[in-house]
Amino acid sequence: MRKVKFVILIRRYACAVLPAFLILLNLTDTARAQDRAMMQVAKPGANYRIGVDDVLQVMVVKQPLLSTDNVRVANDGTIQLPMIESGVAAACLTETELSAAILAKYKKYLLDPQVYVSVKEYNANPVALIGAVVAPGRFQLQRPTRLLELLTRVNGPAQNAGKTVQIFRGPAENRCDHDPTLTNAAEGDQDIIWLSLADVLKGDEKGNPFLQAGDIVRIPEAELQQAFVLGNVRSAVTINLKEPITLSKAIALAGGVAPGANTSKVKISRQEPNSLAKTEMIVSLKDIEKRIQDDILLKPDDIVDVPGPSGTRRILNSIFRSVIPVVTRMPVVIP
Repeated sequence: MRKVKFVILIRRYACAVLPAFLILLNLTDTARAQDRAMMQVAKPGANYRIGVDDVLQVMVVKQPLLSTDNVRVANDGTIQLPMIESGVAAACLTETELSAAILAKYKKYLLDPQVYVSVKEYNANPVALIGAVVAPGRFQLQRPTRLLELLTRVNGPAQNAGKTVQIFRGPAENRCDHDPTLTNAAEGDQDIIWLSLADVLKGDEKGNPFLQAGDIVRIPEAELQQAFVLGNVRSAVTINLKEPITLSKAIALAGGVAPGANTSKVKISRQEPNSLAKTEMIVSLKDIEKRIQDDILLKPDDIVDVPGPSGTRRILNSIFRSVIPVVTRMPVVIP
């Protein structure tokens, strides 16, 4: 009697638990399928289009004599495979598209063939990055890549980078993908595309184009623009004008004025553009500090001269400088 009751309980338990177990198993399989799909979508180069010099692996299931691990795409964009007389067009196809093309050709000889193609070496889409960047070099694109992403890979522009970016782009022939936002060079010509580095770093779509095979990206160095501060300052300095610098800031960078400096008659000598002529301005640093006068924005090759004391004060200062050393050298008699 007890055995009968036990069997009944087991059946009831199985009837209650089995459907829940099957549902859980189905959810798990669904989740795994979704994970596999996500992995395929996220796979680098999943939408990559094969090009010249790429090295491919072609696997024909259960046909080791037809499979090959290293087949290079020839200059005409084709590959040579066993049992196929003419070359198979591979350039500008994805791995999936090329697999289907090879499968169609092998159907003449095999019953229900299965073909898989994968790229072993990416050699078809070289891009060079030169100029004022932290780590210049040559790179192979494995998927659509924007300019900002490439700059990020090399840790961005260098400190001496200018304000522009140049893209040297060759003829549009033999390219699978084109960026419609940018013009391509005519056949046999090279196009130079100018971009603002600030726009590129912002990630704006117009200022951050997709790169194309053969592009040479160059960030020119900033032109050396300097101003000079001398005279009665703590330390004469040469100032880089990459960023806007005012007169008061330039003197601060020189350590400030020295004792006895005449800050009401600071002279700025300015070279006229495309000329040997110079103009001179007398500026009162005191008025600038009191906001009576606007601060002066320095220009390239400006020479700032902070004068010393004049007249009676200059004479007293010279006497003071000459007497003090003599006094300090006199012997002191202690009774």
